[in-house]
Amino acid sequence: MTVLGNMNVFRKMYDGDSDACAAYALRNVFTGDTVDVGLGGLRDFLSVNQAIVMGSTVALATVASINGTVLTMPAGLGAGGKGDAGYLFVLGSSASQVGGA
Repeated sequence: MTVLGNMNVFRKMYDGDSDACAAYALRNVFTGDTVDVGLGGLRDFLSVNQAIVMGSTVALATVASINGTVLTMPAGLGAGGKGDAGYLFVLGSSASQVGGA
Protein backbone atom coordinates (compact mmCIF):
# COMPACT_ATOMS: atom_id res chain seq x y z
CA MET A 1 0.00 0.00 0.00
CA THR A 2 1.31 3.40 -1.02
CA VAL A 3 0.09 6.90 -0.27
CA LEU A 4 -0.35 8.40 -3.72
CA GLY A 5 0.71 11.97 -4.44
CA ASN A 6 1.43 14.31 -7.32
CA MET A 7 3.54 11.71 -9.17
CA ASN A 8 0.56 9.31 -9.43
CA VAL A 9 -2.57 11.49 -9.29
CA PHE A 10 -3.20 14.39 -11.68
CA ARG A 11 -6.28 16.60 -11.48
CA LYS A 12 -7.81 16.82 -14.96
CA MET A 13 -11.14 18.54 -14.17
CA TYR A 14 -12.64 20.37 -11.19
CA ASP A 15 -16.00 22.12 -10.92
CA GLY A 16 -17.92 23.56 -7.99
CA ASP A 17 -17.87 26.05 -5.15
CA SER A 18 -19.78 24.39 -2.29
CA ASP A 19 -20.41 20.94 -3.76
CA ALA A 20 -17.67 19.92 -6.11
CA CYS A 21 -16.74 17.18 -8.54
CA ALA A 22 -13.27 16.34 -9.77
CA ALA A 23 -11.68 13.93 -12.20
CA TYR A 24 -8.13 12.75 -11.56
CA ALA A 25 -5.90 10.74 -13.89
CA LEU A 26 -4.19 7.85 -12.11
CA ARG A 27 -0.79 6.40 -12.97
CA ASN A 28 0.94 3.31 -11.53
CA VAL A 29 -1.68 2.49 -8.86
CA PHE A 30 -2.41 -0.77 -7.05
CA THR A 31 -5.20 -2.21 -4.91
CA GLY A 32 -4.99 -0.71 -1.42
CA ASP A 33 -3.12 2.45 -2.42
CA THR A 34 -4.54 5.59 -0.81
CA VAL A 35 -4.94 9.20 -1.88
CA ASP A 36 -5.95 12.10 0.36
CA VAL A 37 -8.07 14.60 -1.56
CA GLY A 38 -8.51 16.73 1.58
CA LEU A 39 -6.48 19.51 3.15
CA GLY A 40 -3.73 17.08 4.16
CA GLY A 41 -3.16 15.96 0.58
CA LEU A 42 -4.41 17.31 -2.74
CA ARG A 43 -6.43 20.08 -0.97
CA ASP A 44 -9.57 19.82 -3.13
CA PHE A 45 -12.25 18.52 -0.70
CA LEU A 46 -13.40 19.01 2.88
CA SER A 47 -15.43 15.79 2.75
CA VAL A 48 -16.12 13.10 0.15
CA ASN A 49 -19.57 11.70 -0.68
CA GLN A 50 -18.70 9.43 -3.64
CA ALA A 51 -15.49 8.13 -5.21
CA ILE A 52 -15.48 6.00 -8.35
CA VAL A 53 -12.42 4.39 -9.98
CA MET A 54 -12.18 3.31 -13.59
CA GLY A 55 -8.92 1.42 -14.08
CA SER A 56 -7.53 -0.06 -17.25
CA THR A 57 -7.51 -3.60 -15.79
CA VAL A 58 -10.88 -3.33 -14.01
CA ALA A 59 -13.84 -4.14 -16.25
CA LEU A 60 -16.37 -1.90 -14.48
CA ALA A 61 -16.38 1.34 -12.55
CA THR A 62 -15.67 0.44 -8.93
CA VAL A 63 -16.26 2.35 -5.71
CA ALA A 64 -13.19 3.43 -3.74
CA SER A 65 -13.36 3.07 0.06
CA ILE A 66 -13.85 6.43 1.77
CA ASN A 67 -12.43 7.35 5.20
CA GLY A 68 -12.92 11.10 5.63
CA THR A 69 -11.01 12.49 2.66
CA VAL A 70 -8.69 9.49 2.29
CA LEU A 71 -9.68 7.16 -0.56
CA THR A 72 -8.47 3.57 -0.84
CA MET A 73 -8.15 2.05 -4.29
CA PRO A 74 -10.42 -0.97 -4.87
CA ALA A 75 -9.56 -4.60 -5.60
CA GLY A 76 -8.38 -5.50 -9.08
CA LEU A 77 -5.99 -2.61 -9.72
CA GLY A 78 -2.42 -3.43 -10.69
CA ALA A 79 -3.01 -7.13 -11.25
CA GLY A 80 0.10 -9.10 -12.14
CA GLY A 81 2.42 -6.67 -10.35
CA LYS A 82 2.13 -3.96 -13.00
CA GLY A 83 0.79 -0.59 -11.90
CA ASP A 84 -2.61 0.34 -13.26
CA ALA A 85 -3.76 3.53 -14.94
CA GLY A 86 -7.23 5.01 -15.04
CA TYR A 87 -9.43 7.74 -13.61
CA LEU A 88 -10.77 8.65 -10.19
CA PHE A 89 -14.03 10.62 -10.02
CA VAL A 90 -14.84 12.35 -6.72
CA LEU A 91 -17.96 14.18 -5.51
CA GLY A 92 -17.98 16.03 -2.20
CA SER A 93 -17.73 19.28 -0.30
CA SER A 94 -15.32 21.73 -1.90
CA ALA A 95 -12.25 23.06 -0.11
CA SER A 96 -12.04 26.06 -2.47
CA GLN A 97 -13.34 28.40 0.24
CA VAL A 98 -10.22 27.65 2.29
CA GLY A 99 -7.74 27.99 -0.59
CA GLY A 100 -7.84 24.40 -1.87
CA ALA A 101 -8.80 24.59 -5.52
